[in-house]
Amino acid sequence: MEPSPMSRPPGYGRPSSRAGKKQIVVFLESGALGRLRVRARNEERTMQEVLAACLNEGLRPLGHPPLFPVEHRRMFVRSTRRAKPRGDETRPSRRGLHGLAGWFAGALVDEALSFAAERGTSVQAIGEEGARRLLSDPTLQIETPPELETA
Repeated sequence: MEPSPMSRPPGYGRPSSRAGKKQIVVFLESGALGRLRVRARNEERTMQEVLAACLNEGLRPLGHPPLFPVEHRRMFVRSTRRAKPRGDETRPSRRGLHGLAGWFAGALVDEALSFAAERGTSVQAIGEEGARRLLSDPTLQIETPPELETA
């Protein structure tokens, strides 16, 4: 007999590549997301790496050092299809937007959330600002910032 969903431990059924990780989703206009996809393809980067770079760039103007390493790790992928834009059944602030999602170490996500709360903003706004900065300045690199490099 299958245990009820309520009795399963947290993370039950989650692939091991996502153990201890939390997801961040940033909702963007389809044009911006399309330009980020093109840039990722041209620079041979994954969208996970692009999201990390967006978040790091969004943290800079707020005076916070970069948090997220821009690295490619093989992750379990459920589907290769792109997400549909949010429809009428979603909140008005997300209608017509596409999600850019990535899985990061839980402690990093928690730190980003608490910093955003301290500053009276959201991780969504930080990600949007970072995407804007990456798209407006082609000299900004999609790579792990030197301060996050490990020896």
